Amino acid sequence: MLWQSAFYRCVNESRRYLLDDNQGGKLANGALHELIDKGYFVPHATAVRRLLDKGPKSGPRGVYSLYALLEDIGENIGLLTRGNVLEARGLPYDFEPLEVQARKAAISKAIESGQAGYFIEQDGWFEAKYWHETMDKLCGVNPEARSSSDKPDAGKINSLLHQLAERGRNVHDWVDKFIAHAATPESRQTLKVEHQTISIAALWAAERVIVRTANFISMFFVSGHNIGGVPIPQFDQFIHLDQPFIRGDALPAMSNAWEAHCRETNSCEKWFWDGPLSDASDIWAE
Repeated sequence: MLWQSAFYRCVNESRRYLLDDNQGGKLANGALHELIDKGYFVPHATAVRRLLDKGPKSGPRGVYSLYALLEDIGENIGLLTRGNVLEARGLPYDFEPLEVQARKAAISKAIESGQAGYFIEQDGWFEAKYWHETMDKLCGVNPEARSSSDKPDAGKINSLLHQLAERGRNVHDWVDKFIAHAATPESRQTLKVEHQTISIAALWAAERVIVRTANFISMFFVSGHNIGGVPIPQFDQFIHLDQPFIRGDALPAMSNAWEAHCRETNSCEKWFWDGPLSDASDIWAE
């Protein structure tokens, strides 16, 4: 999703460099650019909508979504005590003696080898220290006041759920009424005025809200690591974009393809219910 946003943004930026034609327009094919816009905007808005889905987490209507994950954390916040978080990961609660021991061992090894610097082995204590510090932030507790029963504030989880829903409501509601369902005009009028249209800026704002929330959950509840952002290209993503989209000698074949599609589609106008609803031979019509 993030990769496609980045690439579309580049394509959109390239339009500033299109040459003007002699009729006040641009030297570009409008139908192609419309296809590019819809090919990005519709699936991207749908992806954002799916991540904000408030459906149940299980059952015949169960869905996986970022909202559902955060809601699940909130509903089970009582289990996320400092003691349980460490025990579930197989980490020692009292890590300080292990850290001191590792530091002494590193210093001794450096002295024996005549080295000025040393590296402290992190096995057995570093991860425990990290999750203690993480729980300090989540629970609003100073290190000297730590308790195995410390747990995050459920009110803050609920507040985050509310913000996630509200900041993504424009995309959520717009997709429901204009993409996912053939909503009637009366149904669409139930949306607030500001949600009856959507802009690319609003879509990207909702995307950033999702990335922030996903990274927060990953860092503070799941793995201790960010999930990252836009993937780093392992190749030149702009290769050959300076070449024509089609070759001139392809235009006749394109015209034939257009005519073939029109014939296949227009033949449906003559159908009557005594005939088969679908005919495999139609697929290969020329």
